[in-house]
Amino acid sequence: MELAGPAPYLQPDEEDIPPDPFLPGFERLGPQIFMYSPPVLDTNASPAVSADSSAATYPHLYVVCSWMGAKSRNIRKYTKAIQTRFPVSSILLLRQDGGDLFWRSVGQQMTNLAPAVGVVRHLVYNRKPNQPRVLMHIFSNGGSYTACQFADAYRISTGELPPISALILDSTPSCPSTIRNHTAICEYLPKSPAAYTLGSAAVWAYLGLGKVVGTVAGKEDFTLSLRRRLNDPASAFTHDTVKRVYIYSQADKLIPAADVESHAEEATQIIGRDRVQLEDFGPSRHVAHAVLDEKRYWAIVEGLWNEVA
Repeated sequence: MELAGPAPYLQPDEEDIPPDPFLPGFERLGPQIFMYSPPVLDTNASPAVSADSSAATYPHLYVVCSWMGAKSRNIRKYTKAIQTRFPVSSILLLRQDGGDLFWRSVGQQMTNLAPAVGVVRHLVYNRKPNQPRVLMHIFSNGGSYTACQFADAYRISTGELPPISALILDSTPSCPSTIRNHTAICEYLPKSPAAYTLGSAAVWAYLGLGKVVGTVAGKEDFTLSLRRRLNDPASAFTHDTVKRVYIYSQADKLIPAADVESHAEEATQIIGRDRVQLEDFGPSRHVAHAVLDEKRYWAIVEGLWNEVA
């Protein structure tokens, strides 16, 4: 990425955070924000580029919004695949540790997302007057929330919508379910019986209290908010000619297939059936569709991008 115009910046108190060993080549811009800039490739000497004429239309930026609590070694499986298939694309990784969903204020979230906003502003500045090519890959409801908050942070900062050319929705979004929310959160509890039992009870108490407080305050349900924002006709996720693909499965116990399919149907009413694609992986687990059939998974990603590039 060219170093001209408004460059991305580190948050002052995050400059000394060491790099993540599972994410080689990624620069940490914040506690949950990582940036990979590809090396300058010689298109005449690099087989990965010269053998594929589509390199000239690769995404300028590939944004990954990982699922809540995703471990670096699992994220690495996706970023490595992206680097292989789009060797000249920069990658912006937005992680989600759950704090944004449970205790950080919206104001703090907007501040924390400033480095990511800076990355995209920098890209837009360098690509003027053309629109940059941006592929956004969202995982689970945690990733959907990050994507929505990022879109809000960008709009607040610039007064414009972030550029998104295509959208991949992996295992998201769901409909409201306290039981499934409990199951999802408990995935990250200690596995010892005593600690798990105590933690599970605390999660039930937290979810129950949150539901009461939300009802009294008239606050919109978290998952309903995600569904609305992802299909908002005035959002970055639906504007212009943005195409999207839903990757999901019938066996997903956290995000039921029917929830994804109903959201996709709502999307067709807003952006048209030709811009919405459904890919059912049948027996695969939550955010594990690429594990079940890696070849098919990445063929879907590349196919979507080839349609919009």
